Amino acid sequence: MSGRSTLRTHPARRFGVAIGLLAIGACTTTITLGDGDPHIYPDGAPRVRCGAVDCDPGKICCNASCGVCAALGGCPAIPPSCADDAGTACPPDHLSLTGNLVCSHFVWNGIDCMEILGCTCTGDCTPAPETTYVACMERHAACWSRACDTHTFCPTGYVCERASCDASAVGTCTAIPTDCTAIASVATCGCDHIAYRSRCEAARARQSVSPIPACGACNPPAVTIPTGCATSLGWQWAGGCVERVGCACTGECDRLEPTEAACNARYQSACAGLFACGGASCRRGVELCEHGTMADSCIPSPAACAVPTCACLVAAGVTTPDGCTEDGAGGVAITTP
Repeated sequence: MSGRSTLRTHPARRFGVAIGLLAIGACTTTITLGDGDPHIYPDGAPRVRCGAVDCDPGKICCNASCGVCAALGGCPAIPPSCADDAGTACPPDHLSLTGNLVCSHFVWNGIDCMEILGCTCTGDCTPAPETTYVACMERHAACWSRACDTHTFCPTGYVCERASCDASAVGTCTAIPTDCTAIASVATCGCDHIAYRSRCEAARARQSVSPIPACGACNPPAVTIPTGCATSLGWQWAGGCVERVGCACTGECDRLEPTEAACNARYQSACAGLFACGGASCRRGVELCEHGTMADSCIPSPAACAVPTCACLVAAGVTTPDGCTEDGAGGVAITTP
């Protein structure tokens, strides 16, 4: 079997180290910190580097400057000569758990949150230790850096939300949502060029969101294709995948997929329930696309028309026959003065 550590890997800039864990061979654990040489152990037990030493399995690093290791909850008083160690502001949680091993909690070990088993807490147990890794990290938010980019990694359960998809863009480690069911399904485009039902779904796929297009990833691509040729230029999403044939392509040609299967794989799941509304994508059968004088926007269908249709909207006085159009698949657009 391979060695496994309960420590999560993340940029511990505050301590000036970056921990990397790699299991190699049979039952071995390798720990490498910064530019130091890797330390390899045959038993696979998790260890923590503490300055010039490695803490034995089950122990934590109390102070890296002096290489002080101790059992969880048992850190001794740090000598004055070590007072400048970066760990002084966020010492390990001084507590221990005993009893039934079916209980799982997470505690701060001075560098990261680690899982320990037991149901009975002794030591500094107020507030009680967290039951999830992310909750523990949030409690100790001031102890680790949230800054990230394409070359650094966020802790387990976090995504690097960057302002753009540029390789040099920096971001912030943000907790990955556990449930997106309550989030409005306004499709957006991830930095992997895949359409997602919402920013929440993109975050669950550990993707930042491209600001262009902001929320129109499911709209047909803006392309110009001169006719007169029988050359297949690719498949585009337009509520379904449609083959485009012509002499050349200008515009958002990178959104044309080489095959129908590739087009469906990219757009079908995220976009089947949406229709184009200018720079946005509205939900079919739930929202209306309102063409205003300044911009297009998605608005909820009025209560009188649970399923929006032009006939119902005209009868409800929302629009006029000339100001309403349907696309035949549940997409309805109205024009307002």
